Amino acid sequence: MRWLSFSTDRRFHKTPCYVIDFGASKIAMLSAFLDETGGITPLTYRAMALKGGQTSVLSNLHLSEGTLLNLLQATEESAGKSINSVYVAVPGHFYAGQTMSVEITIDTVVLEKDLHEAKEEAYKALVKQGVHPMHIFNLSYELDDVANIDNPLGLYGETLVAHFYTIYMEDNRYRTLKALTDRCHLKVEAYVASSVASAASTLTEQELELETCLIDIGASKSEIAIFNNGRCVDTHCFPVGGHLITKDLAYGLNVGFQQAERIKNLYSNAVNTRNSEFTKVPITTDDRSNQIQEMKQSFINSIVIARLKEILSILRGGLAKRDILSRPSRLVITGGTAQLNGFKELANLVFGRPLRIGIPENINAEEEHYLSTSMAPVFGVIKYASSPGRYGGDFKTREGGIVKRFKEWLNEVI
Repeated sequence: MRWLSFSTDRRFHKTPCYVIDFGASKIAMLSAFLDETGGITPLTYRAMALKGGQTSVLSNLHLSEGTLLNLLQATEESAGKSINSVYVAVPGHFYAGQTMSVEITIDTVVLEKDLHEAKEEAYKALVKQGVHPMHIFNLSYELDDVANIDNPLGLYGETLVAHFYTIYMEDNRYRTLKALTDRCHLKVEAYVASSVASAASTLTEQELELETCLIDIGASKSEIAIFNNGRCVDTHCFPVGGHLITKDLAYGLNVGFQQAERIKNLYSNAVNTRNSEFTKVPITTDDRSNQIQEMKQSFINSIVIARLKEILSILRGGLAKRDILSRPSRLVITGGTAQLNGFKELANLVFGRPLRIGIPENINAEEEHYLSTSMAPVFGVIKYASSPGRYGGDFKTREGGIVKRFKEWLNEVI
């Protein structure tokens, strides 16, 4: 049973927020709180590899439950109290997104209640489709014959059309995650799309306003989230990630998966240098002899470069379909794979434009573990928890909330 665990001894007077990240290869849990300046103070972080060759929490619910319970127990021991509620970072292959439009009739002038009503109608439409809404981003409005209105409040008219970008989970996947957290006696405050969370922790305010594409390259999946005018306008998940590189190294070097992962992180480089031809890397073969051999770093690099180029080219093709590369859009890449040596240089070549590596911002910690691209989703969920409406998650209204009102409407219909 493999653990990754680190904590920071800090005294605090606020109630911490707890985040569970259901990754492709592990389940992780972060406890942290947000201060008045927007800085995030991490308290503990623990990650545990999925057991029994699982490639997803869906592979074996019983094993996933055991992993989550172990994480929960360790975090509760550090906190000195029971944990009853959490936020959940949902991986890209669990959710989908779509644009939708809602038309409502208004009474002379557009008021705040009309905007709430439009969002409620969007929520109801998603629930009728049999999905669980996670985010609803306002894109633009039309008032009578006037289109592309950013904020219609105070305008006079008769018919308001609201355009949204929505992110949701299929009902069966939502039920599975809920069953897993219910078994651990946890109340989920909100489900947050991993790509949106990564954007929340790594993108600057300027990047959120300008058209920026956030790419999160994880272990077995890569996600994109495109932001413009402070709103998420598109998301997508690609079935490629850093584990493909690890598998290639395991086969090419005849070593175990764990050793291949270590070689990738410690010795590989996505850009060949003069020294790599003369640098030797000690490798223990994965056979009965357990012989230690020396391999040229240039050979290791060639395996990494070939697969990483393919991954980046697939992502580039996905962006090209969305016309991102034909416009002066910004690119920010995060995720564990972005930590590889030489990654940025190779990515610049493949995408044909400058980009930056997204590291979580405003983290009140000096420990290197916390200042890592792989931490982007969990820190982003903390940002979401402090301001859900900023990231399309505020479904509440003055009348008591969309969920409550929808249930009342459903009871009336039934």
